Amino acid sequence: MNKVLLAVGAAAALAVGLIVVAGAGAEQGSGKGRVGDFVSRLADRLGISQDELTTAVKGVETDMVHNAVSEGRLTDQQGQKIIDRIENGPLRFPQEGRREYRACRAQKFVIESSADVLGLDREELKGKLQEGKSLAEIAQQHGMAVEDFTAALTDKVQAGLQAKVDDGTITQKQMDRLFKAFTSHVDQLVNFHPKPGAPGLCRGNDDSLPDTQATPGP
Repeated sequence: MNKVLLAVGAAAALAVGLIVVAGAGAEQGSGKGRVGDFVSRLADRLGISQDELTTAVKGVETDMVHNAVSEGRLTDQQGQKIIDRIENGPLRFPQEGRREYRACRAQKFVIESSADVLGLDREELKGKLQEGKSLAEIAQQHGMAVEDFTAALTDKVQAGLQAKVDDGTITQKQMDRLFKAFTSHVDQLVNFHPKPGAPGLCRGNDDSLPDTQATPGP
């Protein structure tokens, strides 16, 4: 088993590239698709069964989640959800953050906060953005100076993140990291001109996103 654990790090790195090449529609389980074939070949190369390899990988992932919880990077609730998914789901090698998923969630959060600040329905605001207007232009059209809108949006985002900390949805460390990222880019966000008619990262399906998980893994 020690032989397996030593090989897991390198195997995971190779799997990330394989998953990207296979595309979003590929199965990540241990029995199907190119990832399944990778797992089978890796187990054969190590001289162990696929069950042994699966147990080792899931054990390492679970340990990483426990470490993230103990360091305050995940809440107990987030950690348990991830561990349940690891234990009950197909084998998945760690990936680097699922950036499109997180960007989609960030987009939803900013749009909701902006709509509240401007007193607009969220769908109305999304429609204006799809016309190619920036948040700054929309704010000005509603009689709000860009500086005032930016300050109000920043306060709204901070309050929203703090509420998630208070109810245990995210940790204080997660809030600090998220809010720092937001404030570092708020001017670009407010003045950004979307391409008219282009779908957002969420492709109109952001309502289907879960409300709690800030990061799929540690």
